[in-house]
Parts: sequence; C-alpha cells; structure tokens
Amino acid sequence: MKGHEAVARALLDHGMSLMFGVLGGANIFIVDSYVRTLNGRYVATSNEAGAIAAALAYAACSGTVGLASVTHGPGLTNTITGLIEGVKARIPVVLLAGDTAPAGRGSSQDISQRELVVATGAGFEDVTTADTMLGDLARAVRRAELERRPIVLNVPTQHQWADVEYRKMLIHRPETRGLVAEGEDIERAIGIIAAARKPIIVAGRGAISPGARAALVQLAERTGALLSTTLQARDLFDGERFNLGIFGTLSTAVAADEIVACDCIIAMGAGLNNFTTSKGGLVTGKRVIHCDTDLSAIGRHVAVDAGLVGDVELVANKIIELLDMAELPPSGYRDPRLEEALRTHTPGFSGTATENGLPLHGTIQRVAEAVGHDRATVTDGGRCVVESFKVLRISDPQLWYYNLRFGSIGLGLASAIGASFAARDKPTLLVTGDGGFMNGGLAEFSTAVRNGIDLVILLCNDGGYGMEEIEFRARDMPHDITCFEWPEFAAVAESLGGQGVSVRTEADLEQAIAAISNRTRPLLIDFKLDMRRLPGEVG
Repeated sequence: MKGHEAVARALLDHGMSLMFGVLGGANIFIVDSYVRTLNGRYVATSNEAGAIAAALAYAACSGTVGLASVTHGPGLTNTITGLIEGVKARIPVVLLAGDTAPAGRGSSQDISQRELVVATGAGFEDVTTADTMLGDLARAVRRAELERRPIVLNVPTQHQWADVEYRKMLIHRPETRGLVAEGEDIERAIGIIAAARKPIIVAGRGAISPGARAALVQLAERTGALLSTTLQARDLFDGERFNLGIFGTLSTAVAADEIVACDCIIAMGAGLNNFTTSKGGLVTGKRVIHCDTDLSAIGRHVAVDAGLVGDVELVANKIIELLDMAELPPSGYRDPRLEEALRTHTPGFSGTATENGLPLHGTIQRVAEAVGHDRATVTDGGRCVVESFKVLRISDPQLWYYNLRFGSIGLGLASAIGASFAARDKPTLLVTGDGGFMNGGLAEFSTAVRNGIDLVILLCNDGGYGMEEIEFRARDMPHDITCFEWPEFAAVAESLGGQGVSVRTEADLEQAIAAISNRTRPLLIDFKLDMRRLPGEVG
C-alpha cells in the first residue's frame, strides 16, 4: 500500500482511533486514509493550536495516548504553545506532522521542524525512509507512553506516496508490576511517621485511582493523619472525615491553619510544586515523605526526608503493615473539634446579588450545580478562572483538566472539546475568561457546534485582561490598555450555531439556569463582571 495509508492503518493498529487535526498539503492524504478508507474518527478543529490542545485534554482525561495531525511549516508552528503545555503537564500525545519533501526545500512553508520541536521540550521522531516508516511510528507511540510527553512524528511528503509492504509493528507492553519501596527509605519513613504528632497526607494526580484512594483513606485512619490533595486531584477525598481539601495556595482558612501547624507531610503521587507548597514555604520546618512511581519526580521541587519509589496503593498498604507489626499508635491528631470545624466551615464568598451585580463565586457555583456534578470540568487561564478553583466541585478527578502549566490563555475551549470525548455521555463545563475566549475559544466554538458537543461555557467577562489590570492598579498606573469593547458573546454564539445567554442580574441568571436544563447545542453564558471589583467580590 502507499505510505499515507500505511501510516493511517498503523495508527489504528496502535489503538489510536480518535484524531484531532487541521488539514494541509503535507498531511491531507494520511488523514483521508485514516477517515475514508479505515473509518477512524477525525475531529477537524479550526486551528492547529486547538488540535494539540484537544488531544492533550483527551489524553489526560482518558488515560491514553492522544493523537493530533497538522501540516508542515505554519501548521506545526501553531502547535508550539500546546506542545510546551503538554511537556510541562507530562501528557503523552503523538503529533503527526507532515514535512516538506527535499524537492520542495525553499518553499514558503519549509522550515527546520526538528529544531523547532526540540526547543519546546517535546520529542521528535523523523520518518527517514519509506522502509523505516512503520518502525518510526511505533517508536513515537512507545516514547509518548514511556516518556509521558508529546512526541512529534515527522512524515516528509515523498514517503507518503512510496510503496510500503505493510506489517503490524505493535508495541510490546510488558506487564507492569506495582513497585513497593523497600530498604532504608521506608524504614526512615516509618520512623518519621512514628514521631509525627500532626501528619497530613497530600494526594496528587498519581493517586486518583479507586484503589489508591481507598489505601490512603486507610493510611490516614491508621496514622491519625489529615487528608488533602493537590489541585489536580481536588475533591478526591470528598465526604471523608478530616478532609482538608486542597493543600497549598488555594487552601481554606481552616485548612491553612492546620497546614501551618503540621509537622509531617506524606506526599503520595503529588509533585509538590510551587503552588502546592507556596514556593516551599508550607513545607519549611516539616518532615517530608514523598512517594511516586517516577524516581525523577521525588524531590524535584522540595527537599525530602524519605523518598519512596513505588505504587501509591501498594506503598500505603506496606506502611500500614509495618506500623501494625511495630504496634505503633496513631498520632492522635484527629480531634473531634477539628472534624466539626472542617464539616461546618464554609468559605466567605457571597452567594447573593450586590447592588453592582452578581458575585463571581456564587454564580460559578450556581452554573456548575445546574450542569450537574457528574461531568467533565475544564478551565482556561485568567483572573476569574483562577478564582473558580476555590468553588468548583469535582466528582471524578480523572475528568478534571486545566490549562495553567505554561500560563497561557486561549486553550480552554479546545481542551473542553478533547475532554468531552473522554467523558463520553457526560456533559462538559468550561470556565473561561473573555480574553481567553477571544484568544482561541472563538475559533473552536464552531468546532463544538459542528461535532454536537454537550458543552456549557461560563464566560467570565470583565471586559479586558484582568491579571494585567491588577498589575497596573497595584502601581497606581492607568490600565486602559487592558480594557476591550468585546462583541456581545451571546449573539456571537447564536450566529455560530450554538446557544447564548447574557447574564447581568438575578433574573438573567435564572434564565441561564433554565437554558442549561433545556440546551440542545453548545451553550455560552456571557457573565458580565465589573473589572473595578476585586476577584473575590466581582460585581
């Protein structure tokens, strides 16, 4: 068969049955074979930045390797922000990029694609000849899985029309046995736990499986530790006694007091980055035990006293076993008064209308509750979006995705599209800002409409770039360059084939809630805010 069909068939043989992409002269025939000849599912995004963002979110929410395809030159350059986001988030994606044939060197779309990709931190695999094509592709898939980052498969156009003898080159995936830490480190960890009087367990994305969650709940009861999570694993311990919620800069007041007072942090599958530790301040003076399957993750951001390389569930059970053998008592940290404080504490966010409009946090809560708890949840970047982290509730951390690793705005809507395919029959809620929507969301709203995505978008519209406005105000400088006169987004959504509602008052909000219940197409809620108000009380 021809090389373009061989590539398409190999992708499906590797289990990659969903592709996001944008057509161009250097990838058009691969995508055509994938869809028309082999019945692969293809989601045509409006922009290449949207294609890579959707593939990243799909991979993260499905637990599989994502797939996207773009053409050469500007098609690839448009994916740069997404590639860096994927590298920083450690998400496995194969980005199939066409490349210019040697005879076309000097054409307007010809660039050195390898150097461009390597600079992002992503991996690069070049199809060097038609004979090596299938092996090169298999290696790209394998690398994405093992290295947990985007890998660009570079396919020059001349190989796509070469004759290829097709053969399956499936990746052998050896059985992965769960590791259990042994030796001095786990003995040191047991000693630290035995001496701790106020231990806190911090669960991250690497601990969200049902087995790991159950083991950590049992470990907390055995040690007398409090439970908490990183932002990526938020609400994992919802409903559990002595659950602090998010550990770090987004902690509640009650949780923050306990975090400051604790003397031992048991981090399980958590990165302990600057946001979780408040630039290391929340772990200063405390003993730190860090468990992860990835050796390089342990101690990457903060110094640790005991590093445990192993499976979270198995390591937690091993610690319980050793504590029982040594007949070590729990810490005694779990005071009934603390349990009552955690149960009754509510953040100090207003949920009622003010004379200037609707409160930010209360409105986000109302919309999220109307969409339903069992959903995929995606957030873009921006001031109001970060505030949403304080109030959004997540039923399944696997279906929770946010775009903040590279600090970019504009990836949210495309990410919501990718997450929706992982969520299958569940709705998807996107919280985005006006700047983020205009930066990239506007282009992909039509993609959501074309694909019939069950999507509700809460667009927090403060009329400009809020983060930058804060910087100007802090220095008593004019901030007019951060302000924009946007179009009426509800009308724009309608013109693109979706549904739209503008919200300024309580009555408007009630109409929006009704629209959520009766939606038949992607629904955009344009929530009008006043930039002059602080994020916690935007009106």
